[in-house]
Formats: sequence, structure tokens, C-alpha cells
Amino acid sequence: MMPTMVKGMALSIFACCLIMSGVVFAQGVTIDQIEFDRNEWGSRNVFIQADNILDDTARLSIVIRTIYPGHYLSGLERLEVDTNVVLGPGASEDFVIPFKMHGSFERMVTRVQIFWRYDNYTPEPGVPDSTFQIFNNVFRARGEAANIAGKKYSIGPVYSVMDQLQMNFEYPRLVLYFLSRGEKPEKISTLFEADLEYTNEVIQDFREEGYFPISDDKLAPAIIGIAEYEGYVLKKAIDQASDAFAAWYDKGGRKEFGEILAGAGIDAYTAELPVVQMPLLIRLLMDSWINSASDYDVMHFEKMDQDLRSSNRTRWIVQGGDFFLPKLCLGVFEEKGDVCFGTFSPDPKLPFDKATIFNMRGKLEKDFGSATVLEAEQLRQAISEAGKKQFIDKIADELKSIVTDKQTLEIFEHYRPYKAPYLADYMCRMALGRYFINYLPEEGLDCVRVKY
Repeated sequence: MMPTMVKGMALSIFACCLIMSGVVFAQGVTIDQIEFDRNEWGSRNVFIQADNILDDTARLSIVIRTIYPGHYLSGLERLEVDTNVVLGPGASEDFVIPFKMHGSFERMVTRVQIFWRYDNYTPEPGVPDSTFQIFNNVFRARGEAANIAGKKYSIGPVYSVMDQLQMNFEYPRLVLYFLSRGEKPEKISTLFEADLEYTNEVIQDFREEGYFPISDDKLAPAIIGIAEYEGYVLKKAIDQASDAFAAWYDKGGRKEFGEILAGAGIDAYTAELPVVQMPLLIRLLMDSWINSASDYDVMHFEKMDQDLRSSNRTRWIVQGGDFFLPKLCLGVFEEKGDVCFGTFSPDPKLPFDKATIFNMRGKLEKDFGSATVLEAEQLRQAISEAGKKQFIDKIADELKSIVTDKQTLEIFEHYRPYKAPYLADYMCRMALGRYFINYLPEEGLDCVRVKY
């Protein structure tokens, strides 16, 4: 059951503003005060009092940087707002600079730095031409909220975090997760003592990105939220799907697929790479799950932008972290005009969730010229031939029967039919990840470039 929403058992927020520079008097510019409107998550304003005592126009560059030191989810994020304003000769102004505090628990540091220069006046050497102030905020969940927020909420496809800014922060994940399980924004806000205005901002941002496609339910997100206890029970169905796929592939599917890929002009070594087989098999296995009402689509290898969007749209959020993620994940991204496929494995020993993705992409960028190049036409040809031969039909039907089995669906307390493609996507990627983790190349990158 979903935990009961109880007031007062949630987010304890304390904020301290550490003034590193104090009031700075330069020859002409004085920054009297820098402060936030509120020390809370959401759309915030920085108020800056500035005086210009010279008879010359001062041009100020205001940089607001926010980091999340050491945070496993947000620690690699460096958010920056850069604004330029004009302070007229002899003028005193109160500037209001908007920025956003994205919601993640624990420490958040915001640095406001101000640089200035004059149109005509040249200050003497050693005269300050900038100042800064640092704000430390700590957001902690308490009581029931701490037990809930203390579990990792992992998204999938795992690589989708790279294309979804909000998914880099904890509270937006929590909002989507709880909405998918039937909770209302007011109750979510109450549980975590987050401002309802910010919760609605999060929802609106997701809405603008197409995450609420259900016409008759404006708060039904296009994901399935899987609770940790559901994930443990679902493991049985995933094992069944994984075993069925492995048996079918080893018995003859691999050989037949190799022949199809060879017919498309893909050499035997490249055709065996997990990074080639996985996206094509996901495409074929998930073809029957395409559903415009649920906003679910697959890669068609025709339009680059459409394929990147389809492959990198978050479809599921599972509570419990790495244990419930595929052992081998597929990354699809653009690099130097090509669409690249690369595989990676989540590693809980690393301090940041995105570290394995950064490692994979870093290796590719270093060896970009040596990566095998395929044509999108070759992949379309392979898919077309697989369809003609009904290559995937038997195992696709078997996997579909496992996903839609009454015992599988009864695992979920908050299941609704529109979520079926998202559940199928999760189980498909779990099954393929478990199989292909054993077939990574011994040397070199498991990566290819695809030209559209």
C-alpha cells in the first residue's frame, strides 16, 4: 500500500547564507546586499542592491551557479544563469535575477558572482572589479518522508537521464513516481513539505515535455512507477521472460538473426556486438506495443530527432535502485552528426549514478574515429527482412503473454492498462540486459556510429 500522507513528517529545511565577501566598496561600484526571496526549491529570485557613484555607465555581469556537492544523483550537475545588466551613471538599482533551485535532498550551494566594467573609466591596478556571495542550503527529509526518500528512484531507459534535465534531481522523480501511483500534488507536497507551487512547476515542466498524454486524466504520467516490494515479486516474471528469450535465442534465434544482419551488409563481428543486437531486438520486440495514446514509440531509423526522442523518453521509475536495473543498458545519443549506440552497466560502487554513462561516452569521444560505422538504411533493411521472415513473432508473443498475464499485473497496486507499453519496455530491457552482459567484446568499445 502507498504510505499514508501525514503532515509534519516530512521535509525539514534549514538554510544558512555564508557571506564570503561582505559589503565590497570598489572605486565606483558598491554591492550593498545580495539575498534570495526564499530559501526553498523552485523558481527563485536573487535581489541585488547596487550603487554606481561614477559619472559613467557600469555594465554588470551576474553569474548564478548552483551545485549539489557529493549528491549521488545531482552531484555532476552545474547549473548556471548568466545575466547582463546596466547601471547608469550615479545610479542606484535593485536588480531582480530569476533562477531555479531544482529539488534534491542534502546540501545545495549557490554562488552569486558579480563582475563590472565601465564604458570609459579604467580603474587603477588592484581595484576590485567583482564580488561574490555563497549561499549554503540543506534540505532533509524527516520521519516517514525520510524512509521514502531514502530509497533510490531509478529511471529507465537508464540513459534517458542524459536528455531529461529534471530527472537529474530527486524531487521531480518522486513527483512522477507518486503521480503514477495515484497520489495528488497536494498530498505529495504535504508529505515532503515541499511548496505546492514548486510541485506544480515540476508537473508543468513535465507536461510541456509531453509526459501527460492521457486525454481524460491530466495527472496520469506516461510512466509506470514500480515500488520496491513490487520489484521483488516482479523478478519472477522477469526471470521467466529472460529464460524464454535466452532459450529461443540460443536455440536458433541468434543464428537466424546473424543471417538477417549479414543480408543487410553487416559483417559477422559487428553483427555479434550487443550494441548492434540490442537496439534492433528492442525495436522488433516492442513493435506491437506502439501506442500513440500512451505516447509510446520505438526507433524507426528514419529520422534522427524522432529516434532520439523515442529511445530517450523515460518510461519507468523503479524504487530500490541498481538491483532493479538492467545488467547491461543501451545508450543512444548524437555525436558529431551521427547517432551512436553504446552499452554500459550501472555500478553502485561509483559515487554518481551517471558516472558509467560519462565513462562510456568519454571512451567513445576518445576513440570516435575507430568506432564502426553503419548506415541507417542497413538497420531498416534488417528490420524489414526480420518482419518478412516473422523472425521475432514467436518470442514476441511469448514475452507479451508474460507481461499481460493476470499474475504479473496483480503485482501492481496501481496498475492501469495505458501503462502496459511501459511495463513491457522495462521487462524487455531487463531480459536483454541479462542475456547480453555475457557477450560484450573482450577488447575495444561496444559502440557503433549510425549515419542517417
